[in-house]
Amino acid sequence: MEKKYLRAYKLLSTAAALLFMIIFLLMIEEEIISPQWKQYQSEYLSMINEKGIKNNVPKLSSIRQIDIQSIGHIDRCITCHLNMGKIGYDSLQLPYASHPGTLLEKHELPAYSCTFCHNGNGRSLKRHQTCGEENSRDRKPLESHCVMCHLAVFDTTQRYPTMPKIMKGLELFYSSGC
Repeated sequence: MEKKYLRAYKLLSTAAALLFMIIFLLMIEEEIISPQWKQYQSEYLSMINEKGIKNNVPKLSSIRQIDIQSIGHIDRCITCHLNMGKIGYDSLQLPYASHPGTLLEKHELPAYSCTFCHNGNGRSLKRHQTCGEENSRDRKPLESHCVMCHLAVFDTTQRYPTMPKIMKGLELFYSSGC
């Protein structure tokens, strides 16, 4: 009877060890051999070669980051969003396109980072952790984040047409006698 349990224990231990090894190898493949950011960079190189773009190609096969040491903030969004802060790549699809609009003219990288406006986890290199699953391709800036830096928004003489919700809240604040 004891041999039966010993055999079952050995079989179960071997199966558990095999399962552990498979999971470990899959983790190594995902994290080291073929991480998601390398796939984005590889797709980008293929795309710009197809389109014949030769100028101003960023160094690839590396993690790129914005490091704002004065506040201890690191943002690695530009590892996949390769043309943020560059002009002339509007025709490319996300994540390879330039930043839309003129916001970066006054908020230049690397003095500012992506997550100041768009939220998310700037240190992560996995899309589902940085942008979240929902609307990750369509990540809109959160207007409320402007106030984190632009505290002068509470100056009644200032007007910010690019922040209509903040301005409406400010008007409500003052009209209510606050």
